Amino acid sequence: MGLIDRDRLTCIGVIASAHGVKGELNVHPMTDDPAYYEKCEAVILETERGLQAFTVGGLRMAGRHWIMALVGVGGRDAAETLRGAGVLLEESQLRPMAAGEYFQHDLIGCAVETLDGNLLGRVTEIVTTGANDVLVVELDGKARMLPMVGEVVRKVELEKRLIRISPLPGLLELDEP
Repeated sequence: MGLIDRDRLTCIGVIASAHGVKGELNVHPMTDDPAYYEKCEAVILETERGLQAFTVGGLRMAGRHWIMALVGVGGRDAAETLRGAGVLLEESQLRPMAAGEYFQHDLIGCAVETLDGNLLGRVTEIVTTGANDVLVVELDGKARMLPMVGEVVRKVELEKRLIRISPLPGLLELDEP
């Protein structure tokens, strides 16, 4: 594999821990269709040491997690060094999107405005919480956090790089002095 371009990779999971003593990994999927990736043959891990390409020796579902074996990772100690690493795939390996679907990373940089055209800023980050994801929207150095729920996010227009929202009562008023 040649030079790896981080901008062309998508994180589909995070290594939570070692699994057993043979070097397998317990991976928390960050996808709504984890079963799609069970036949994955290669991944790139994003560790503190940078990006590393691996051949997948096995991948299976275990409840809501994957158990993954990587060629060259033998033993529990080696697996533990990968705790917290992101599991990345190249765009060509990702599940094709249906109409109206998008990857969260596609929202970074999108303008956010209310339905009546009031610009609130641009998405700089998406925070994953237990209840729902949250858009971090910045304008003039000021950040707002907007829940990604259907009552708020009304339309995502990726081709226009625009997200239209209908703020819940009081949501934007919290920003007023």
